[in-house]
Amino acid sequence: MAARPAAARQSFADFSREAFEMAVLPVREDWSQAWRTLSAQIDPNADADEMSARRLAEASPPI
Repeated sequence: MAARPAAARQSFADFSREAFEMAVLPVREDWSQAWRTLSAQIDPNADADEMSARRLAEASPPI
């Protein structure tokens, strides 16, 4: 996949919102359940926590 031109790049917030929107589509809902459950438990305003990030990455559905 080619990189987007600089003017078309998304913010991380927009990327994250779209990821959650796509994760609940019927074709992906079962596949992303573990990731969505873990994501709901993370405080986005908390300090960075490498173990939480690792658990989320391991639960992420493959691309």
